[in-house]
Amino acid sequence: MDQYLFTSKVSCFHDSATGEYCDPQFLAWSNASVLTRNQSCSSCWLGVQAFELGNPFGYDEGMASDFTELTSSCSASGYTYSVPPAYGTNATVTSPDTPRFTKPPTCTGSYTPRPSDDCNSVAKAMGVSTYSMLHANGLDIYCQNFDAAIKTSTSLCTPPTSWNPNFDSICRNAINFVRFQVCVSSPGGSVDSGAPSNISTSTGAGTSVTAPTNSFPETRMCGGWYTVQTGDTCGKLSIAYSLPLPDFLFLNPEVYSN
Repeated sequence: MDQYLFTSKVSCFHDSATGEYCDPQFLAWSNASVLTRNQSCSSCWLGVQAFELGNPFGYDEGMASDFTELTSSCSASGYTYSVPPAYGTNATVTSPDTPRFTKPPTCTGSYTPRPSDDCNSVAKAMGVSTYSMLHANGLDIYCQNFDAAIKTSTSLCTPPTSWNPNFDSICRNAINFVRFQVCVSSPGGSVDSGAPSNISTSTGAGTSVTAPTNSFPETRMCGGWYTVQTGDTCGKLSIAYSLPLPDFLFLNPEVYSN
């Protein structure tokens, strides 16, 4: 971080006379083999060198000697600096701390493994995800050391219910956890969707049902029907019937998306 700040300040140096950035000027001067007197005596050239010499990341004895000669030749003043200490020598050395261990998650119970158990059957019996069970007990995430571990363990920690932190943000690594127990409901409890209480949920229908007389003529082939009540919304109905909103709107073209 310190070196980044040093480089940033050098890059953002301004010409005290014009207020312009020095970096573009240095770039233009680099096309010439030798600097002119105006360039080598400019506030950009002298100011940046003075700043570098006053920083442990930029100080160099040879550069310091050349800088003294340059400022004398330019009859320039005000470009002073203090020789910096070597970087890191002022750091306080302390003895290593006592090893620190992360406190394991609070157990909500314990489970005594059986000879026929594997890591997934244990997680299922606990009612938690396989990953949570393995993490809480310090076991290999892929169950590689599970059999050896349960031979020496009289009981396993039952962790609190949690989500599935072992999956990446778009589940690209899901294939690594085939047959693992996973959390599929909110650990903090369910959320009321606000759907009408008189709606019965459905998993779909295999055949169409005769359209009621109060349905729109555009829709006839449908596996079930519902009479809209005051307070209903498209979102509430799609949740209640486990029907994605785009499908709900496709089946009911007379209902606009807004």
